[in-house]
Amino acid sequence: MNFDEEYFNQAFKDSELYRSRYISNADIYDEIYRNDVHPCKSIIRRIRLHTDRQICWGASDCLTTPTRLCREGKHETCETHTMTCFACEDDTATD
Repeated sequence: MNFDEEYFNQAFKDSELYRSRYISNADIYDEIYRNDVHPCKSIIRRIRLHTDRQICWGASDCLTTPTRLCREGKHETCETHTMTCFACEDDTATD
């Protein structure tokens, strides 16, 4: 793991902790996800892609290490996202 990924992993954890304080207020909870949590997840996924590490293609914000293939057998996914592969959805949109 390089320094950048460590930094963003910590920023992600901190953002999730902060977000958990507002679980009773859906607007703030969602805003924290959009502005703080999701950007960290996106950066972490990009770092992993650039360092030739596996990512789950089942959801664009999943950080779980893939252990399976999607239902079409084309893309790596985690157990949770086997049936919801966003990469396959993109494939059908361009057909």
